[in-house]
Amino acid sequence: DMILFEDSADTVTHTPWTDVAITSFYSSHLITAGGSGGMVMFNCEKQLKRATMFRDWGRIGDNSEDVTTRFEHTVDGIPYDYKFLYGAVGYNMKSSEMNAAFGLVQLDRIEEIRTKRRTVFNRYIENLKDVPEIVLPLNTFDSDWLAIAFMYKNRMSLLTYLEAHNVQTRVCFAGNVTRHPAYRQFLGEFPNADRIMAEGFLLGPNLLSQIRRTIDRVDGEPIGSGFRRTQVALEGEEPRSARVFRICTFTGSWAINETKTVTFKYQTSTPNTASVVNLFFPYPASTNATDCAIAKDGTAWHLIDVPFQTATAVFIGETATGIRVVSTATQTAVADVLIAATLNTSNCSIIVSRTQATVSLTVLQSTATAVFVASTYTASFVRFKVT
Repeated sequence: DMILFEDSADTVTHTPWTDVAITSFYSSHLITAGGSGGMVMFNCEKQLKRATMFRDWGRIGDNSEDVTTRFEHTVDGIPYDYKFLYGAVGYNMKSSEMNAAFGLVQLDRIEEIRTKRRTVFNRYIENLKDVPEIVLPLNTFDSDWLAIAFMYKNRMSLLTYLEAHNVQTRVCFAGNVTRHPAYRQFLGEFPNADRIMAEGFLLGPNLLSQIRRTIDRVDGEPIGSGFRRTQVALEGEEPRSARVFRICTFTGSWAINETKTVTFKYQTSTPNTASVVNLFFPYPASTNATDCAIAKDGTAWHLIDVPFQTATAVFIGETATGIRVVSTATQTAVADVLIAATLNTSNCSIIVSRTQATVSLTVLQSTATAVFVASTYTASFVRFKVT
C-alpha cells in the first residue's frame, strides 16, 4: 500500500487526505517545545503504534504500568514483561516532561502566533510594494510563514548592510541543491532554482515589535545600484539622506521677500504626477487637532509638536492659502490655519512628481511661517521659521 506523507515541518498541519503528517519544533518554527524535537501525526492507529515502537527503543509495549497486561506475555516459554519486549531496532526519540509542557503552552497560542506572523507578512508587503527592485512573495496559500522570502539582484550587498544594522538575514536555502558539494554528482542547470540561489533571501516573521525597524533598513537608505534613494535639501545646505516621507527637521531663516526652495528627491520606477501632496502620520488613532495647531511664538508661527500615534496630516495645498490638519481616518479636515495675509500664495505651491517634490516659499512679513510636515513615526517635521 502507498502511504501519503504530509511534510509540514515548518508549520503545523494535518489533513484527512494524508496518512502521516510531520511538524518540527525547531526554535524558529511556528511553535516550539523548548527549542527542539518534533511531532508525527497519524490517521491510522496501526501506523501510530508502529511509530511509537520505533520512538521508544523498539519496545512493543506502551507506557502502561498495569501488571495484568504487562505480565501476560512469554518469550520462548519465559514469562516476560510486555513493557520491555523489543519488536524492532528502535531509537530514543522521547521528549522530556519539560519539552511537553512547553509545547502544550505553545499549542494553546497557535492561532495567536499565526495571526502575528501573517500581520508581519502583510506589513512587509504593504511597506515594500513600491520598491520594484525587490521581488515580493505571494500569499497564495495563506501560509503560516516560517520566514518571508524576497529576491533582490544585488542580494549580498543588501544582506551585508542589513546585518551591519542588526537585522538578521538568511539566504534562501538551498536553491539549486545539486550545486552543493554533497550533491554535485547530480549537477544540473535548473534556471528557477539557480535564480533563487543567487537572489533569494529570508527575513523573520516573528518579531512584530521589530518590523518597522527592519523595513526602515530595507527601504530607508541608498543600497547598491537601482535601490531607492532619498535626499532632502534646504537651499544653501548639503543634502541629507532620508527615507521617503520620513524627513529630518530643518529650520531656515528668511529675509523679507526672500525665496528659498526645499526639495525632496526620491527614486522609483513608477511614474505618477499630482498637484497636491498629502503626507500623513500612519496611525489610525483618534485625531487631536489641538496637537496639530499652528501657534505663534514671539514673532514666529510654528507647528506644535505632534505626539506619537496621532492620526493627522498636514499639507499645503496647490494654492497654499493656509495649512490644514486632516484626519487620516476620515480624510476630512479638522482644523484650518489661514496664513494668506502673510504668505505669497503664488510662490507657495507644492510641485509633486514621482521623482521629486518641491516647496518654494517667499516670506513677505517677518511674522510669517510656512510649515511642511512629513509622515514619520516620531513626528519629525520640516519647520521654516522667520526670525
